[in-house]
Amino acid sequence: MLTISKEELKELYKLMLTEYPDILDIRQLRSILGVSREYAYRLISDGYIHAVMVGNSYRIPKSGVIKFLYEKRQKEVKAV
Repeated sequence: MLTISKEELKELYKLMLTEYPDILDIRQLRSILGVSREYAYRLISDGYIHAVMVGNSYRIPKSGVIKFLYEKRQKEVKAV
């Protein structure tokens, strides 16, 4: 499994998704990834993206989304 170092994550955090808050909701996650509501929930339930249930809705750390995007991209590059 590919992982991202803390230093890399800090640098990407400064550059990526700067227009979004630090904590996202499902609507924002869907906007970033361009996926359906069902798929967004599946990414969370399958553990690909970390989220915390607060009340009856998920809160998603932006750093987790950046990590997901980075690792997905690294897998695509290795496959080529």
